[in-house]
Amino acid sequence: MAIIESKTVIPLSVESIKPHGFLARYQTLKLHVKALDRSCEELILAMRNNNKLKKNVQDSFIQSFLRSESYDEANAKSKLLEKLGPYNKRQVNEIIRGSITNSQIYGATFAAKPKIKWFFSMNRKLVSRDLKKKFVAQFGPAN
Repeated sequence: MAIIESKTVIPLSVESIKPHGFLARYQTLKLHVKALDRSCEELILAMRNNNKLKKNVQDSFIQSFLRSESYDEANAKSKLLEKLGPYNKRQVNEIIRGSITNSQIYGATFAAKPKIKWFFSMNRKLVSRDLKKKFVAQFGPAN
């Protein structure tokens, strides 16, 4: 049904269990039960590399990152920020705007705050003028 409806299928193998039927002929993405964080990151990157899914994956990640509810969550998600790029102008401004207002991001000095400062400096040309001023006020000067 997925193929008939032109849906994207990403075959997964879990431990020693491999897909059966027609999916068996495709290379699978290995899901490591003991390293789910890494496996989920690999799955997200595989979906991001699919042209039909790229924008939706990026937009979903942006929303998830901007809803971070702890420093640890913001730090962990900030590590994917660079890997899922490049982003368009709307997405860059959304990331900057959301980072300015989420204390779990701008207060996470271990990883999220430096990563957002790096992101800002790499995408400065895409950031709107009013957000540039707000960003510097919240995060300090970018490197």
